[in-house]
Amino acid sequence: MTGGPYKHDTIAAISTNPSGSALSIIRVSGADCSQIFKMMTKKQHIEDRHAYSLKLYSYKNDTKILDSVIAIFYRGPKSYTGEDVVEFICHGGNMVAKSIIQDLMDFGIRSANPGEFTLRAYLNNKIDLLSASSINALINAKSSSEMNAHLNNISEGKTSLSLTNIKEDVLHILTIIENELNFSEQEVDHISTNEIQTTINDIYQTVNTIVEHSVYGKESYAGKKIVIVGRPNVGKSTLFNALIGKNRAITSSVPGTTRDTIEAWFEISNELVCIVDTAGIWETKDFIEGEGIQRSIKEIQESDIVIAVDDIDPSHIANTLTVEHKISSEKIITVETKDDIKKNNKTKHYPHHRVSSIKSTGIDKLINNLSTLISTQRSPLDFYVQLSAGQLAMLKNSLVLLDSVIESMEHGYTMDIIASEIRQFVDCIERVTGEVADEEVVNNIFKSFCVGK
Repeated sequence: MTGGPYKHDTIAAISTNPSGSALSIIRVSGADCSQIFKMMTKKQHIEDRHAYSLKLYSYKNDTKILDSVIAIFYRGPKSYTGEDVVEFICHGGNMVAKSIIQDLMDFGIRSANPGEFTLRAYLNNKIDLLSASSINALINAKSSSEMNAHLNNISEGKTSLSLTNIKEDVLHILTIIENELNFSEQEVDHISTNEIQTTINDIYQTVNTIVEHSVYGKESYAGKKIVIVGRPNVGKSTLFNALIGKNRAITSSVPGTTRDTIEAWFEISNELVCIVDTAGIWETKDFIEGEGIQRSIKEIQESDIVIAVDDIDPSHIANTLTVEHKISSEKIITVETKDDIKKNNKTKHYPHHRVSSIKSTGIDKLINNLSTLISTQRSPLDFYVQLSAGQLAMLKNSLVLLDSVIESMEHGYTMDIIASEIRQFVDCIERVTGEVADEEVVNNIFKSFCVGK
């Protein structure tokens, strides 16, 4: 699995960025950990989970000091991987950590593959596949809400628990059906067709919710897209800079200064969003400007929220978006810019924001409005489900099987057929959680991990 059969050898890797931190962590897992610890630290009596401050000596030359380290020994199975684990916390930088790794390789320790420590945790029944996926997702989280969601899924195991409960409910039904089939002449528990249908329908809703949430999680990871659109020279780029808090877009009084889309990432209400500054929408014979306008239109079509901007009356921009580009009015926010400049024809009744990007007035209120709109687009569920493509496909297949169970019962099929379909459903659930190992699914999950995790 993941490159071949599971090997009970000892592995090692740098678990931190060797060039980007003051300290580096060397992680070692396997049966040789105790010997390595004693040999390289010259400490013969070690306590589990005790942090020792000591010198680390070379395997090949026991008089050569590799570094002064903090060394911790974790005795299996009460470790991250379920095996004996050693962690050496050494000074940061490329040379120190690499010299320790090289010394371990000279001893015969193998360099760990990406995600192999977590793979061993899964193979040693420390975690299930869903928790493993969440660990990788946590490492790559790009917003506070995403981070907290994955932490909750790891610590509380909401998805795993839901699927475990589903499996138990289905197995209960299956046991009763099979007892009725095998021991029809004896007194056994009985379950009615209506009871089975009700349970299956409830299970379908739960599984479907998990599937939908997984899709939402992927969308959220990509980030909501907010697009700023309007005529040239109405303050789009200045507003863009004000929202992200830095000067990314070039601003000037010359129409058509922004000829291409410019994007930046920032956080609103713990959600990572992508904001796009577009070229002004106007008629032009200039080829480059025309290309910029076409890209602007494409960004509008792909957006989650559109900020319609004008320095006089943004309502006509909003109308253009809804009529010509078929953009839902529910995802449009209108903004009147340059509120610091006295204008004779200020709109008074149209419900839009007034901002001065130069003076930063009205920006906080606009951000609050964006936050509210993002919240309305957010899934009502309170946790992310990080699934691989294989896991998601299996869950979707389980929904097909549940549909088949319901259909079979409606058509009056025999209970042995229904029992067979239920068994297939249970198999799907066990492959998602990893109770039944599917090599392709496992490989796809762990190949995206970084080395050292």
